[in-house]
This record gives sequence, structure tokens and C-alpha cells, in this order.
Amino acid sequence: MVQRREGVKMPVVKEKRKDAPRLVRKHLPEVSRALLEGENKEKFAAFLKEHERQGLYALYKKNGELYYIGRASDLLQRLSIHKSDLHGKKWDQLAIYIINEKLKLHDVESLLIGVSKPEGNKNRGKLKNDLRKELKNFMKEAALNAINASLYPNQEPKQTKKNKRITENKIVEFIDKEGVAATAEILGISPGRVSQLRGDERLRQWVIAAGKREKMLVAIESAKA
Repeated sequence: MVQRREGVKMPVVKEKRKDAPRLVRKHLPEVSRALLEGENKEKFAAFLKEHERQGLYALYKKNGELYYIGRASDLLQRLSIHKSDLHGKKWDQLAIYIINEKLKLHDVESLLIGVSKPEGNKNRGKLKNDLRKELKNFMKEAALNAINASLYPNQEPKQTKKNKRITENKIVEFIDKEGVAATAEILGISPGRVSQLRGDERLRQWVIAAGKREKMLVAIESAKA
């Protein structure tokens, strides 16, 4: 393509797209522990020195089952230690992963341990920003909203960021699209009761009080797809 500038054709120079940094820069998949023993040790040590000293490693049992995950600033030294420590008799193969230097080895190690839960890792690792507390508060607030809606049926439930997504109009639009019968099946009530609540404009209030909010939201989102 070209651009015109004062009668002169100018070539358009396209910038080269930079590749996103890779999580794993290099890796050595499952290889035999024998590389750390006997005459193989020196050759393996020389090989590692040509690449990287630090990284993540994984130890595997004879049957190929993952046994242990660790990180080391000196891979060869750490792996050599594992030949005779408390893990010494429990692994037969190893793998090495050289991680992008911009990432923290500790975080990647904790992630892998948390996901795979190897037998040899008694310490499961710690990842930051655990969402369990937020989930607990979310569930408590949703339950409290349902209780308040049941105890105070004439009081409009408070609007918060967490419950704003469901509205009377959204439920009515779902009924118009999917039908009264389908809505009744989702809510576990009769079609007549759905029509009654719709006529009284109390659908949203009833859905929250009955604890059907999340189920109704899923149905509404699915209908949009």
C-alpha cells in the first residue's frame, strides 16, 4: 500500500509485531536420572553450563508419575542433592524448565505445585491474592439479600454492584423470549405464579428472596448466546 503526500507516493512502512515473551524459554523433558550419575554427570554438567544454571525442575517416579517440583539457582547442584536426600529413593526421571527472567520463579513454582499437588511437596506453595475470602463475602451478601427479601417482602432490595445485573426488565424480556413455561421450570414454580408475579412487578424481588438469582442470571445470559 502507498500513501499520497503532496503528489508524491510514499511507501507505508509496517512495524514488525513483537512476539510476546514466552513463559518457558527452554526445557528439557523427562530424561533419565542416570545423567546425574557416573561418567554421564560431567557431560550433563557441561551441557547445563552452556544453557542456564537456574530454573524449575520436576522429579518423576519410575512409572512416570510426577513426584516433586522445585526451583533452584543452581540446577545441577540441587538435582545432585536430591539423589541422596529424603527424596533420593523416590524418583527416577527429571525435567528442567528455564523460565522467562521477567517472571518470579517462586510464583511459577507455587502455581505448578498448587495445580498438580505432587506427593513429594509437603509445602504446597503460596500464591498471592487468594479469592476465597472475597467469594465468602460474596456468598454471605447474596444469602443476606435473600433473607432480607424474605423477611421484608415490601422493601426493595438494595442495589449493589453484585446484584445490579438482575432487573425486573431483564426477567420480563427473558419471559417474552423463552416463554412463561420455561421460566416457571427454571424457578420451580407454576406458570400461573410467574404470570402473577409479573403482573405485580415483583419478579426480581421474588427471585432474590427464593435464592434463584444466580440460576436466573445464568438462564438470561444463556438466552443471549
